[in-house]
Amino acid sequence: MLDISKVLSGKIGISNHERIFIPHNGYILESVFKHILHHDTVKNEKGDILELYLKNILVSFFGKANVFHNLFPKISYGQGEQDFIVLHGEYTISIECKNHNFHSLDYYNDAISEITKLKRRFEDSVISGCKQAERVRKKIETQKAVFYFENDKKSQRRSKPAIDLNGRDLNKFIKIVVTMDDYVNTAEQFQQYVDNFDRKYSNTYVVNLFSLQKILWASQSVEEFIEYVQFRTRNKIIKSVESSELGHFGWYKNSLSSILDNTRDFGVTVNLKNSFTNLFAGYELESMEISIEKWIEDYKMSKGE
Repeated sequence: MLDISKVLSGKIGISNHERIFIPHNGYILESVFKHILHHDTVKNEKGDILELYLKNILVSFFGKANVFHNLFPKISYGQGEQDFIVLHGEYTISIECKNHNFHSLDYYNDAISEITKLKRRFEDSVISGCKQAERVRKKIETQKAVFYFENDKKSQRRSKPAIDLNGRDLNKFIKIVVTMDDYVNTAEQFQQYVDNFDRKYSNTYVVNLFSLQKILWASQSVEEFIEYVQFRTRNKIIKSVESSELGHFGWYKNSLSSILDNTRDFGVTVNLKNSFTNLFAGYELESMEISIEKWIEDYKMSKGE
């Protein structure tokens, strides 16, 4: 399968003799990626493409030896695969991918039908991902958390388990659902919608692919990322003016976040302005520098230098 994350790496720019002009817009390649995944020609492969893109991101951040992809339980009871399980010290992170398009709806003559369709799509994707991530926790709880890379029972009997999670600390268990799109352009409100749907999934962190990529880039360590996920899923008082998950991470990095973190039960609400996303300007600058260096290298090679 084509590794689209490598094809869409770098930046889109205009070359003019010895100069290159790169527009300062980090969303161009992201838009191209989403357009490709929503095209009919890849409708049967878009889940695999999304998972491969995410796998590269996870391996880069957590390390190849700590990322397990496409796992099947030894005792399945008809349950399907788990997309990703990531280990870091005593922490176990269950990650599920969902590639549903939250913006394209069939035409209806009334708004009620459209709202019903959106709710059903949310349940079939995000809530379904929450349930799938929760399956890993339940298997650890019942001491049935042995996983293989293959679903074939004969192959399982002949090979060692890919991962055995029995005995892992459930107090250090993280659940994440990664989506392709934001839910009707309300990135940060994923958590609110999950809470409203079923409170038992409120400790699941829901984030779109490209926001996760930037947040991992801005995290100083795996520990900081884990702490942010825990902070994000327990803190209900913060709202972003521009519905930005990146704004929430910027707030987390701010010293005031620790002061107000425990005020969520006292009627305090904090509205974040877009200045809290400024720390991600470095992401665009760094990726632009890498792209320019690559362009110079390719240019020299073409000239035989």
